[in-house]
Amino acid sequence: MTIVEFAALAVALAALSLLALTTLAVYRNIRNSRVLSCAQARQASQLQKKRLDLIELKNRKRLMEETVRDGTTAVEAIHRTITGVTFDLVDRYSSSEDFKVRARKARTTHDETTKTFYKALRTTNRALHAFTDMVMIDKQGQGKDNSDKNKPSGEDKD
Repeated sequence: MTIVEFAALAVALAALSLLALTTLAVYRNIRNSRVLSCAQARQASQLQKKRLDLIELKNRKRLMEETVRDGTTAVEAIHRTITGVTFDLVDRYSSSEDFKVRARKARTTHDETTKTFYKALRTTNRALHAFTDMVMIDKQGQGKDNSDKNKPSGEDKD
C-alpha cells in the first residue's frame, strides 16, 4: 500500500466518521425537537385547561347569581300575591272597621318590611358576587406572579 492509497483511505475513514457523527447529531436533534414539541404542547394544553377552567368558573358564578336573583324575584312575586289576596280578603269580609284599619296598617308594615328584605337579599347577592370577582382577579394575579418566580433568572419575563 502506497502513501497515496493510505492517505486516501485515511481521508475516507475521516469522512465516514464525520458522516456518522453528523447522522448521530441529526438523530439527537430530531429527538430533542420532539421532546421540545411535546413540552410546548403540554404547556399549551395546561394553559388552555386553565383558561377553560376560568371560563367555566365565571359561567358557574354568573349562573348562580342569576339563579339567586331570579329565584328571589319569583319568591317575592308569589309572596306578594299570597299576602295581597289574604289582606284583600280580610279587608273585604271583615265586619269590624277597627279590624280593617289595623289590617291595612299591618299590610303597609308588611309590604315595607318585605320590600326591604328582598332589596337586602338582592344587594347581598350582588355584593357576594362582586367579592367573588375580586377574589378571582386576585387569584389570577397571584398565578401570574408565581409563574414568573419559577422562571430561572436568565429568562425574560414577558
